[in-house]
Amino acid sequence: MRSLAGDRVKSFEELLISNWLYRNGIEHEYEPVYPLPADARGTYRPDFRLTQSGVYIEHFGVRKSCAPDGSIRLETAPPSRPGTVP
Repeated sequence: MRSLAGDRVKSFEELLISNWLYRNGIEHEYEPVYPLPADARGTYRPDFRLTQSGVYIEHFGVRKSCAPDGSIRLETAPPSRPGTVP
């Protein structure tokens, strides 16, 4: 999926966020590298960085599901695949 800003995003929710930022004139980067200390493990890429303010936005896609005992729990939403609608 490609956002109005031209970024290839990984989920429908990220598409909605990116398009909202774009339509409201908020300059942003998609998945920029977050500056971590030299001894940190790996590379962290939050979902968005607002260019002017430097604010980072991390979106956690979750969905409600019903457990066999009837309780409600939150689960991480699967990534969207081309041609599917979550």
